[in-house]
Amino acid sequence: MLDEAVATSQKSGLARFASAQNQYNLLDEPAEEGVVEACRRHGLKLIPFFPLASGLLTGKYTTGATPPPGSRFAVDTFCTDHLRDKQVSDDRIAKVERFEAFARERGHTILELAMSWLAAQNTVGSIIAGASNVDQVVANAAAASWLLTEQDLAAIDAIRA
Repeated sequence: MLDEAVATSQKSGLARFASAQNQYNLLDEPAEEGVVEACRRHGLKLIPFFPLASGLLTGKYTTGATPPPGSRFAVDTFCTDHLRDKQVSDDRIAKVERFEAFARERGHTILELAMSWLAAQNTVGSIIAGASNVDQVVANAAAASWLLTEQDLAAIDAIRA
């Protein structure tokens, strides 16, 4: 769809697209197949939302435990059982735990890993990070300061696979 949109804007003499906005994080690729590649092809920047996978990449969810009260996937929220089961699955939590261990071994938090990994992606132009309070805003803003090495990125890709 991005290829078609770019071609249409060029043929019609319209302003050039500058970005695409999709869900993208350590656990989730952009929903539409090939978005990252299309962004590279057309020189677009990706502006990811849900960089913390709706809170999964904060470490507040654990295997076998009920989601904490007040969290996005808590039983008393708008979240459906189907969505909760899909998003807070044992395999996703296990992957989060591997990311947490990776970050901790390097003296960082999983929040810092999640934001720094996105910032290290050459297609990412900015990150849309939600926050519920001032402390989260400050933490999100500071989180992308970890400069990941090529070895770090390769190890992260292995966990993501």
